[in-house]
Amino acid sequence: MIFIGRNNLRFHTLYMLITECLKLLIVLLKLVPNLQRIRVISKAEIVERVICFIKVLTLVLYTFRPHFLILVFFCKQPNDDILQIIKEQKTHLNQSPFICCVGTLQNPASFSVVCEGEVIEAGHNSIDAFKTLYASFHMFRIQYPSLLSTFFYFFDSFIFHVHPGKIRPSVADLHVQLRAGLGSA
Repeated sequence: MIFIGRNNLRFHTLYMLITECLKLLIVLLKLVPNLQRIRVISKAEIVERVICFIKVLTLVLYTFRPHFLILVFFCKQPNDDILQIIKEQKTHLNQSPFICCVGTLQNPASFSVVCEGEVIEAGHNSIDAFKTLYASFHMFRIQYPSLLSTFFYFFDSFIFHVHPGKIRPSVADLHVQLRAGLGSA
């Protein structure tokens, strides 16, 4: 249950930030130069190697009371079910950690990180889910998948500053492309 106080604007802003972050991750994946050239794997499958969406029936109840908004999410997708769905329907995801979003891009209900056959709960926030995914590579000493290495090295260099001053050419290209798109190059 999520309880939001008097200012519904804060709830709306937080919700927009969370959903926009998820969308921005997907856009960034589509902008990575080396991924744009790949024709063997679909763009949807590339995105799915970072964020896999599992749609389930979700019931959301809204209760309005004076000055308060209460949201109740009923969504149960046990860890074994997530692993079973991945094993049966998404065999390409057995290779490295990824985010599993129960719900849709427009309506994410919960997030988990699937790593080496284990499901790690990452809450209802795409930002925390991505940080958990990123940390799982470092905590468990797992190499980035070669297909997604530029994507993750971008976060190493420009977001988390893991290797300051050590920027790969493909990551620098992505950074230049993003800055040019923002009009600040």
